[in-house]
Amino acid sequence: MQIQEDLSQRIKSLEKELEAALDEKEREFRYRWERGKAKFEEEILSQHRKLKLWLPSYIRQSRFLAVVTAPVLYLGFIPFFLLDLFCGGVSGHLLPGLRNSEGQAS
Repeated sequence: MQIQEDLSQRIKSLEKELEAALDEKEREFRYRWERGKAKFEEEILSQHRKLKLWLPSYIRQSRFLAVVTAPVLYLGFIPFFLLDLFCGGVSGHLLPGLRNSEGQAS
């Protein structure tokens, strides 16, 4: 019984330490939580807006090969998406012994 009480005290102590560390980070990064979302101070938001790049500016600043190869790489997702959509999942066909969390074959 003493071990459980000691563990309970230790857990409570660690929770307090974690809350203190999180409060410190909130002050350091200048934000607070409201209804489950992080709300930054207006000064921080203004700095974020200054750093934000529009797509044409971002493309102009990127390396040529990155700009040329990105569309090719992203287009590669389409065949896999269609295969998964129409075949009911690749894993069930390629790995027949695979089972889900309920023990059924996929």
